[in-house]
Amino acid sequence: MTAPAKPGLPLFFPLDIPTTWTPDQALAVFELLTELRDKIWSCYAIDIQQEIQSQQAPTD
Repeated sequence: MTAPAKPGLPLFFPLDIPTTWTPDQALAVFELLTELRDKIWSCYAIDIQQEIQSQQAPTD
């Protein structure tokens, strides 16, 4: 289930990844995203699994 958008905020944020990062910078961002993903999963694992199942269920 998608939460309603907050007034004044775009529905998505376009994201360009710089091609000028050093390997250390790229690793730092990668590690940050991994930690963020893990924390989201620890809070919402069951909800995420249910949503995935719902989206993959056949529609008749």
